[in-house]
Amino acid sequence: MKKLFMIITILVVISQLNLFGNNNSNSKYQMSTESYKLISVMDKYHKIYGKGTVDYLAMLGTVKYYCRKYDLSLPYILTILSIESGFTYECTSSYNAVGVGQVTRMCLSEFNSWYGKSVPFYKMNSRKTYDYNIMVSLGYLRCLMDKYIHINNEVDAYKAYNIGPANLRNVQLGKASLKWVAAANAYESKFNRIYADYINALH
Repeated sequence: MKKLFMIITILVVISQLNLFGNNNSNSKYQMSTESYKLISVMDKYHKIYGKGTVDYLAMLGTVKYYCRKYDLSLPYILTILSIESGFTYECTSSYNAVGVGQVTRMCLSEFNSWYGKSVPFYKMNSRKTYDYNIMVSLGYLRCLMDKYIHINNEVDAYKAYNIGPANLRNVQLGKASLKWVAAANAYESKFNRIYADYINALH
């Protein structure tokens, strides 16, 4: 009986340390301190803007991969995904933008044309294929910065991502309507506030 009690105690301790490969992606035993801090911020904004459950560790890994591929900073992209969907795998806006990065058909078409790919739209709004959504979102942001002379920094790329390159240019030239000026300012204000949280998490 004493031996059985000791075995049970050991099993409980091991399970708490997550040594059996528990799939709880939020366990701090599975990640570095940096990832744990970033995921804490991701979870904060998921609770504000998102819905459903999120495998944060897997999503963070996917985002890191495509940040390296498209030469984009990690805090920058995590900020955008926080705002766009709160890291929600399957969601559709009133403008028919879908998934984690809120990809539109126009955005996907531009991505496919720029990179010579043929990614289908149905893969943009699925938990099983969310990595395609992140790939397209980040690839399109890089495309905006590489294609348009007036989009020469990450914040401008994000504003163009939402209001369109042409509208951003008109805002820059002082030719835009108050609607687009207000939208551009609102995106920048929200971006700066959330971006600061991710930068602080890295320090």
